[in-house]
Amino acid sequence: MNLFDRILDEVPVGLELYTPVRRKPFRVERKEPERLVFLVKRTKIVVSKDCWNGIPDFLRSRGWVPIGAKHEVLENLSHGTLERYLREISVKDTRRESQGCYVVPLLEHLKIVEVRYNKRSEVKLIT
Repeated sequence: MNLFDRILDEVPVGLELYTPVRRKPFRVERKEPERLVFLVKRTKIVVSKDCWNGIPDFLRSRGWVPIGAKHEVLENLSHGTLERYLREISVKDTRRESQGCYVVPLLEHLKIVEVRYNKRSEVKLIT
């Protein structure tokens, strides 16, 4: 089963999660066949099926990877971060909104990654 199918099966709409650093609440707003939508206050953050399914391969064999979540345009994001990977895959789905700080808590909830909570916050695939 790929990651996105697992999300569709195991993650309930309305699940409340918290961002890694600032511990700000957000929730799963909708599950659609090709994307998952988070609601952050009144802002919707969309993460495509392709993004979700590529995350394990991106993290595999990298050890600890900086989350790198920033509300910046793609060109200003650091290479090698999870945020940069997500934005490169889903350029059409997002503008300046960070995705990493919303994706990571869901991955942690599913016990797919470990998270190091510090100033630089990093994530590592659980093997």
